[in-house]
Amino acid sequence: MSDYFNALLIPFLALTIGNIAVYAFHVRNFVKKEVKEDYFFADVLKGLPERKILRKLLRTVTPSFLTYTSYNFLNLMINGMALEKLFDVPGIGFVLTKAIDRFYVFTGDGWAPTFYFNPYLVFFVAFIMTLLYFLNSTIMEALYLRLDPRREVYGED
Repeated sequence: MSDYFNALLIPFLALTIGNIAVYAFHVRNFVKKEVKEDYFFADVLKGLPERKILRKLLRTVTPSFLTYTSYNFLNLMINGMALEKLFDVPGIGFVLTKAIDRFYVFTGDGWAPTFYFNPYLVFFVAFIMTLLYFLNSTIMEALYLRLDPRREVYGED
């Protein structure tokens, strides 16, 4: 089991490090957008401590960032599948590449490519990805409803 996690360490680091700049860019844009809202200026004019203003700002940005990451989840899954194939780690990407494959057979004229397609495995991969995406989106939307401080202002429950 530890060998499997060690094998996944390089793909995990590749996905994480590759997306840090993208996530930082989006958080920066979310913060810049929220700073222009009226309630932010009202808090500054009230003379609230900067730490309290920044905590409120972070609390209002978090739901938007969670929504962004939840809809970016499928993209990360596809990147993970490519990295599984690249680093030869068994997983859902490995199953997909085995479902659609090309191999060579010897004929009287030499080696000829033959294509292999297993629709059941392709359906299985699509079903698993859909299930994971659905679960991720459901959890993130539930967190969004729980964390969004603007719901309290508008009286939404």
